[in-house]
Amino acid sequence: DAKLPQSKRQSVFPNGTLSVLKVERSGDEGSYRCVANGPRGDSASGELFVNVLVAPVVGPFSFPANLKEGMRAIVTCSVLEGDSPVRIRWLKDRG
Repeated sequence: DAKLPQSKRQSVFPNGTLSVLKVERSGDEGSYRCVANGPRGDSASGELFVNVLVAPVVGPFSFPANLKEGMRAIVTCSVLEGDSPVRIRWLKDRG
């Protein structure tokens, strides 16, 4: 177990609040434990797991430049990163 704060993004306040700025999956995802120590040596603790979600990122796409009326256009929307499930929708004219 590593004592917090470990970086400038983390702050622990006197009331027991832990604040983490700009959460990152690689550094912030994991198990956190809060331990409260009383004046007579008694203690209590609680634990939780933080799962950091990654927003979807869509790769570039375009319609063929030589598209003419009556032709078939096939365009693929590729999700380059992000957590599943990802729902893909197509909208026209700002939908």
